[in-house]
Amino acid sequence: MQRAAYSVQRESSGAAFAEELRAVGEELLAEVKGGPATHDTALTLLAADALITLACEWVAETDPRALADLG
Repeated sequence: MQRAAYSVQRESSGAAFAEELRAVGEELLAEVKGGPATHDTALTLLAADALITLACEWVAETDPRALADLG
């Protein structure tokens, strides 16, 4: 299984930061869909869920009106 490191800069706008988090979460989700169901897959799925949830929370706290535009 290939692993990648990501760096997200919080200096960007709230929407841009959330979009970066969501994009990484979606990449992890695609990785899960493309492989067999294993313990590692479950951990990757949890990480994807956490990143997408964090993106939603970030937008909800910084610009609630933009929450519908996420994604």
